[in-house]
Amino acid sequence: MNDIIENEYSFTNQMMLDRCLLLKNVISKTKQVKEGRGKNAVVRSKLKYNIGSETIDRINNSVSYYRKLVESEV
Repeated sequence: MNDIIENEYSFTNQMMLDRCLLLKNVISKTKQVKEGRGKNAVVRSKLKYNIGSETIDRINNSVSYYRKLVESEV
């Protein structure tokens, strides 16, 4: 399972889900960036942190994986 964040600290599945959701919220933060000058200026949303797509995919896969585990426990 190279495409998820492994449980290294003996966390429960719920704790890992919370941790992955926290990471997902942090990396999905955006900021408003002004591009252009004068009347041609456009404000666009841009990700706050430059993170590779592999890392984003890994976090998203981890969220879905641990969500399935938590739902199956209940």
